[in-house]
Amino acid sequence: PGMAFGTGTHATTRLCLEAIAEQVEASSHALRLLDVGTGSGILAIGAAALGCCRVVATDIDPQACQVAQENIERNHLGDRITLTLTALEDLDGGYDLVVANILAEENIRLKDALVKRLLPGGWLVLSGILKEKEALVATAFSRPELRPLPPRYQEDWVCLVYQHLAGV
Repeated sequence: PGMAFGTGTHATTRLCLEAIAEQVEASSHALRLLDVGTGSGILAIGAAALGCCRVVATDIDPQACQVAQENIERNHLGDRITLTLTALEDLDGGYDLVVANILAEENIRLKDALVKRLLPGGWLVLSGILKEKEALVATAFSRPELRPLPPRYQEDWVCLVYQHLAGV
């Protein structure tokens, strides 16, 4: 990970990769994924390796982006992963999968922008959430257009997954 967060061994990373893998496997088409707060780029790299056709990885930390770019190049995935310092609120486009493995409070702060980037029928994967903050995040994402799936737990962490309901 260099000076960025994300080694691939943390419970939240594993939870996110499991959720991504399930959606890629269940999908009838190649998925576009947005990795919010990419850190070392581990989730973006994992998503591309799992079969996502296009991955956009964003982080507001220039040092994290530098590390992520090196890791993307090291894994020969530069043709499938676009790395950007653009803030989530300023990104264009819709995604089949939006993943945010960031602190609970940041997930809540970014909730409108996260949901806005999600295509109807798409999946929102939220982690970086301690079990004691699960209810706080779940309440913030209690919206008519989002259908929650059963939460996933590992160690002291939780991963929340939502499907964006088409037409809502």
